[in-house]
Amino acid sequence: MREPAILIGLFTMALPSLVAIAAAVVAPPGAIGWRLDGTGSVGDGDYPTSWSVTEGVQWKTKTPAWSNASPIVVGDRIFFCGEPSTLICANRLDGTILWQAPLTYLDVVPEAERAAFQEGMTKGEQFQNELTAVERDLNRARRELQKNEDEEAKARLTAAVATLDEQVKVAREKLAPFRNHLIPVTQPTNGYSSATPVSDGTRVYVFYGTGMAAAYDLDGKRLWARVVERPTHGWGNSASPVLAGNTLVLHILKVHGLDPATGETRWVVPSTMRWGTPVVTVIGGQDVVVTANGELIRATDGTLIAKGLGALTYCAPVVKDEIAYFIEHGGRAVKLPGTTDPETATVEELWKTQPPNERYYASPVVHDGIIYAIMQKSIFSTIDAATGAVIYSEDLKLGGTAYPSITLVGGVLHVSSDSGKTVLVAPGREYRELGRNELENFRSTPLFIDGHMYVRGLNHLYSVGK
Repeated sequence: MREPAILIGLFTMALPSLVAIAAAVVAPPGAIGWRLDGTGSVGDGDYPTSWSVTEGVQWKTKTPAWSNASPIVVGDRIFFCGEPSTLICANRLDGTILWQAPLTYLDVVPEAERAAFQEGMTKGEQFQNELTAVERDLNRARRELQKNEDEEAKARLTAAVATLDEQVKVAREKLAPFRNHLIPVTQPTNGYSSATPVSDGTRVYVFYGTGMAAAYDLDGKRLWARVVERPTHGWGNSASPVLAGNTLVLHILKVHGLDPATGETRWVVPSTMRWGTPVVTVIGGQDVVVTANGELIRATDGTLIAKGLGALTYCAPVVKDEIAYFIEHGGRAVKLPGTTDPETATVEELWKTQPPNERYYASPVVHDGIIYAIMQKSIFSTIDAATGAVIYSEDLKLGGTAYPSITLVGGVLHVSSDSGKTVLVAPGREYRELGRNELENFRSTPLFIDGHMYVRGLNHLYSVGK
């Protein structure tokens, strides 16, 4: 086992070639990004089925910073992210880091404006700290007021709350001119680098929870970088960028279509913030994306073909054989139209069901007429893809939270949680467990390619083989 001095995660992805089928909707070729083609199905291969922190580990690399993003593989190189906003490239053979490319707001500010922007960052941080302190005092006073029964104390606390309310307003006014100098607030588990990079084979594209997107060549030269849209909800972003034909698509608050060569905006479609990554497919020869918010968008020009297909807060939809599946807090299956003309396109709801009302952070897999999904607390469900009926549910007792998406590889389902545990399950209408394995904690989805499994742990990157 080899452990280079420094490295951050590894996870490989490669989209299969376009397969011609009679249906109007087929999988797109070319892009290398999150979860292969968005289905989570890898195909056949001689992959490892047994591993631990020592067993089967071909090399292990210490990561300089954690990230939830799944790395990608382009040729003999691995590309992955590190907190808060760094793209890292490593040698796929041994995990040795080749280069790192951090990205900050100062990198896109014209040189003549950098000094002023830096001053604004300093003032913004000062005013943010002041606001945080007074908000903390206000919340404490409100809690004391709610639980205090003494009338004199209540009067004193009521006056204190009113005073602190005014101080919060003043602090927010002072901060307002400098908000765009500071990175948005995020949730600590999510961080800023949960979005997986995507590549066309010659360039690598990234998006961070700072609102910044960028493109690099394979040697680390930055080709362009810009602020596209800043998340504002305070919980971070995890929807990965996708390539739909010759359009780079980002789902932030709205859905943005960018020119991959320049980063310039081609189109913007109104939407609602979601954490799930858009799925790319093809309808009638046209590249389209299906968003977690239920938009169906033509990638070339941003035409909204249909909306309201479904609504997933946390995970991504899955498209298979002309049908889009939305599994979360229940489920919905819709047949996609055979045209991208919004005047004639019709979307047919095939079924709507209500599996246990729970969060699904992990995205599901559809295989041989069955949908495989897992709730945040390890309840594994199989759903009939034709009817939406739940076939069986099983508590996998993984511990932690099931963030990694399910992968079907070599005819075996890999189901993981951030505890580092993975259960191998046989596909089918009855539960059959094939094995259990464990590494360090990880939230990214393991990648399987060329007989290897790459796992980006919170502290190490692993290459696992037989």
